Amino acid sequence: MGQQFADVTVQLGRPRWRSAMKSAPSALLQAGQIRGDGAAQAFDGQRDVRAVFGELNLPLLKSLEAQLALRYYHCSDAGSTTNAKLGLRWTPSKQLLRGSYGSDFRALTLPHLYAPQPIGQTSGIYYDVYCPQVKASSPNSEPGYCGLQPHKSVGGSRDLKPATADAHCRKGGGPGRD
Repeated sequence: MGQQFADVTVQLGRPRWRSAMKSAPSALLQAGQIRGDGAAQAFDGQRDVRAVFGELNLPLLKSLEAQLALRYYHCSDAGSTTNAKLGLRWTPSKQLLRGSYGSDFRALTLPHLYAPQPIGQTSGIYYDVYCPQVKASSPNSEPGYCGLQPHKSVGGSRDLKPATADAHCRKGGGPGRD
């Protein structure tokens, strides 16, 4: 009763990397002399990441295989996390049924965390729906003009947290292929 099964597949890894960014704005930008933008500030940020992962693809029966994965990340500015994934693939005939469950983690980009928040102006003029009331209280305003150009604030915040998710997927039908 010696049935041939696909081999067990194991993948292991230990990646490390560093990301860094630095912004040194020109004197015009620092003085706020560029139309629409507030005074720019110099900033920099960096992240060191260490990770370990293992994945196992395990044939259980001729028509059933399991996938197990475990990943650990440590980000110097976002903390640590351990995420797992479990998947099953069943091909009882020419039909494919599979499902998986896993958790995920995504650290924010360096600009999301470290970019300053200058106050500037939006690029468009927006119609003020309350303009007739404004005109009545300000008779010296330009006739027929009801536009606004609101201020904007863009940039990062060190108070932001990494994104996390739990994901599950089911798929069935069709020929036995991904």
